[in-house]
Amino acid sequence: MGDLQRAPESVGAWLWFVVPDGAPDTAAVLAPLAEAAAVLREHGLLHLESVDAVWEHPRGGRIDDLRTVPVPGGAITESLVRDIEETRPSESSEARLKLVRTHGSGTWVDGSGTARTEDDLVVLESMPVLDEISLEAAVHHDVWARYAFSGIPHPQVYDANAPRLAAALQGIEAAVGTKTEPGDSTGFGRVQGYGIQDPEPDDIEDGRAPDLTYLLS
Repeated sequence: MGDLQRAPESVGAWLWFVVPDGAPDTAAVLAPLAEAAAVLREHGLLHLESVDAVWEHPRGGRIDDLRTVPVPGGAITESLVRDIEETRPSESSEARLKLVRTHGSGTWVDGSGTARTEDDLVVLESMPVLDEISLEAAVHHDVWARYAFSGIPHPQVYDANAPRLAAALQGIEAAVGTKTEPGDSTGFGRVQGYGIQDPEPDDIEDGRAPDLTYLLS
């Protein structure tokens, strides 16, 4: 597993800000994450295997603690809330949940029409922000864009994958009940609607986009 080149920064990211019913506690942080993960699973883009729980310490200048928690069955349930709470650093009573990040595999389709599996094809993050929960979906591979990282166009790959991602993002929007907002742009891409924006015409030379492979880790 792992045939694709992965950018160290996102190629595209999408955000949703959800108002929880109550306090932005662990259950509230996981609620939109569960809805988004279920949508991605339906589209074959995320088969959830584990989550990272990051605990921050408001006082004392201590660095964040990261705990990886398995997700049996690939579904976020009430038991996962308890499992995450049990990873709270026992020596820090003021530790609070900073974010939860997903890990798992997803399916993409290559230029010959063959389905392939890749780790962390789509990554979800959920975190409390004041009285809201911020949910992010991010992608780090070039299969969602019209051009590969090398700058070579790959229309068969794009046509087989980009519509699946767009449909999933619209499904998340419907599931969480709030509009989709674009995440930050990076040197590897920027968002346009539910997809990746094409390069500017002036950046295309002899049918090729800029070569970004030298920036890959």
